[in-house]
Amino acid sequence: MIIIAMMIFYIIFVAYSDINQFSLNFSNFNLYYVPVILFLIFTFLFIQGFRQHILLKKISVDISIKDNLLIFFSGLSMVITPAGSGGIIKSYFLKKKHGYALTKTFPLTFIEKFHDLLAITTIISFFSLFTELDILSLILTISIVLVVIFTIVRTKKLFYFVTKLLSRIPKLKKLTPRLNESYESSYLLTSKNVTITSWSISLLAWSIHVVAIYLTFIAFGLNFDIVYTTVVTLSSILLGSMSFLPAGVGFTELSFVGFMTKSGIQLSVATSVIIMIRLLGIWFATLLGFITTKYFFSK
Repeated sequence: MIIIAMMIFYIIFVAYSDINQFSLNFSNFNLYYVPVILFLIFTFLFIQGFRQHILLKKISVDISIKDNLLIFFSGLSMVITPAGSGGIIKSYFLKKKHGYALTKTFPLTFIEKFHDLLAITTIISFFSLFTELDILSLILTISIVLVVIFTIVRTKKLFYFVTKLLSRIPKLKKLTPRLNESYESSYLLTSKNVTITSWSISLLAWSIHVVAIYLTFIAFGLNFDIVYTTVVTLSSILLGSMSFLPAGVGFTELSFVGFMTKSGIQLSVATSVIIMIRLLGIWFATLLGFITTKYFFSK
C-alpha cells in the first residue's frame, strides 16, 4: 500500500513538472557517473553498517562482522516505512538468528536515526556559513529536537514520564512497555564515548554521501558548488524526516524543488535531479535490502 501511494505521488510529481521536459533531462543524464555514485552510496551504507557493529557491541550483542552487515543490509528493505521505523525488523533478525531479546536491541534503529540526523545537521550547520540560503530556523529546530531527545533518554525519570504519556495514545499503547524494558540499552547507546564515536562515523558516512549527491548534479550538467548541493539536498532530507512519512517521500521532493526553483532552476530540472538522487540513494538501498533479506533467510 505504501509503495503504491509513493508511485502515485511520483507520477503526479513528474506530470506536474512537464513530463516531456523531464524525459529530456533524464536522457541527458551522464550515465558514466552512475557506477561511481553507486559505489559511494554503497560505501556510505557499509560505514553505517560498521557503526551498527560498534553500537551492538556496546550493549553486549556479540556477532560476527559478516552477520552484522547481513542484518544491517536486510534492515534496509524497510527504509520506506514511516521515519524508517521498519528498521526495527533488525531486532527480529537478531532474535531469530542469534537469540537476543527484542527489548535488548529494540533501541538500535532509533539511535542510528538520531546519529544520522545529528550528522546531517552538523554538516549543514558548517556549510551554511558559506551560503546565503536561509536555513537557520531549520537548523535550530532540528538541534532543539535532538537535544530534547538526548536529554529524555539520559534522564530515567523523564524517560518513564514520556513513555507514560505515549501509553495514552491508542496506537502506541502496546509499544510503551517495550520502550520501558529497553531503557538500559538506550542509556548505554547514548553514553558520552559512544555518542562521540557514532557521531564521528556518521559524519564520515554522510560526507561520502554528500560527494555522491554532488556528482548527481554534475551528471545533469549542473555546475553548482558542493556547498549549494549539500545544503539544498540535506536540508530537504531533514524536512522529509520531520514529516515522519515513509522515507520522507513528498516533503523531501517538494522541499528540494522549492529550494531549487528559488535559485532560478526550472521545475522540470529540479524534479529530474531529486528523483535521480532518490533512485540512486534510497531506492538503491531498498533494493539491496530486499536482495540481502532473501539471502539471509535462505541460509
